Amino acid sequence: MSTEIRRRRAGSPRTPTTRLATPARRALLPLVLMLLTMMPACARATKSAAPPAPSASAATGQSTQDRFLRLYRGYRADYEPATTVAELAEWSEVVAVGRLKQIREGRIQGAGRDDPGRTEHLVYVFDVTEKLKGTLPGDVAYVEAVKPGREPAASFDAAAPTGAEALLYLRSASPAAPGESSLAPLDPLPAGTHLHWFTTPQGFLIHIGRVVHPLEQRGPSQPIFQRGDPDPAHLRSWLPTRLRPLR
Repeated sequence: MSTEIRRRRAGSPRTPTTRLATPARRALLPLVLMLLTMMPACARATKSAAPPAPSASAATGQSTQDRFLRLYRGYRADYEPATTVAELAEWSEVVAVGRLKQIREGRIQGAGRDDPGRTEHLVYVFDVTEKLKGTLPGDVAYVEAVKPGREPAASFDAAAPTGAEALLYLRSASPAAPGESSLAPLDPLPAGTHLHWFTTPQGFLIHIGRVVHPLEQRGPSQPIFQRGDPDPAHLRSWLPTRLRPLR
């Protein structure tokens, strides 16, 4: 009997349950595909909103400041620094407040424009809004300073915070020394321009969200004045008390 049963099982057809499984899977397939299609849409609907991007003005202001200051990181000068803003004012012929208008090419010291040992200069142009000490002809100040590196003036001008308020400690530029080779810029300054220098690199202070000093960059714990720096949030705090205009 056991042999007979084994034969019957071996030759018996598949059970009805097995035959019905294939049509069931075919019926379920469209439903599964529909659910898979809907899942990305559901995920998008439930995903939290991304934080808003910074405003264009904020991004531009920050990048302008970074680009501008980065151009001065190679600047080095050997000079005697003033210990306070009062001392810097005493050393200066002119103290004024103005707004940066333009940065342009200045003269070149050297045997030629391609002299590898040449020293290039920039000329900063400021619209003067307040004259606090000394005589400054007209309402525009032209200030020459050594160029950090060899980038063209156009790079500095493009990165400059045009219109930013600046505090200027100045003295008249000295004429070229006898025998000194000096080449005028290809785009000369207006006829009759009175050229100034910053009294020291500390004398160029400009407000770009805070007071910065491009020609004398130091870390937060390193003040540019030995006896301590004024409030970086307020440009006029970098004036001696006696020169601060009444507001």
